[in-house]
Amino acid sequence: MSHWFHRNPLKATEFSKFDLKHVLKNEHSSKICGELRLRRDKFLKHLESASSDLEQVETEFNQYLSLLYGFLFDVTIDGDKESKLRYLLRPTWGNSMIEKDGIVLSDSWFEALNICYNMALWYMKHGAWVSAKDEVKDSEAKTAHCCLKKAAGLFEFIKEKTDLLCGLDDFSGNDFNMNVIKSYLNQSVAEAQEIAIARAIELQHSPSLISKLATETARIYNEIGI
Repeated sequence: MSHWFHRNPLKATEFSKFDLKHVLKNEHSSKICGELRLRRDKFLKHLESASSDLEQVETEFNQYLSLLYGFLFDVTIDGDKESKLRYLLRPTWGNSMIEKDGIVLSDSWFEALNICYNMALWYMKHGAWVSAKDEVKDSEAKTAHCCLKKAAGLFEFIKEKTDLLCGLDDFSGNDFNMNVIKSYLNQSVAEAQEIAIARAIELQHSPSLISKLATETARIYNEIGI
């Protein structure tokens, strides 16, 4: 377990000022940028501890992305038309698996996907924290399982959207390299299945079901080299 991915550090990032005075046209726009700055900083601080309150972290995550939505999509029309504001932000993000200088990219999708990445990594860490006891309550096992499934869902979303970012999978170990994303995704799924196996054994389900789950979990771990 010493090499499990949930022990990797979160992605590092620099403080974002959201200083867009050269394009802001009214006070309402300025307030949104100010709120984005505060929400981002508050959300990232919650991620510093795996023991942070789950509901509070999820609330901050959703509120920040709700504000960021206008930089991703045109909110003046229905549908998913690209926002004219997409390339105004210039965030800096590091990688979770390698020590390399941060990457700077003028793209709001780069910000959104990295935020999702950190949320997924935190879900894995929180699930590990919840279950790191000699005796885990049923409610705690369900929470850990739910966190891992949500992490897998976020990694799946990131995998589907990575094509929006050009040139970020060019070097090995980069978080947006497809092999890295798939490894995190499979790790989340496999850990969730481990909890399901333990639950199945506890409830004395059929040996054939337990064997099937264990075989599938072993296959996933083997696929990612663990």
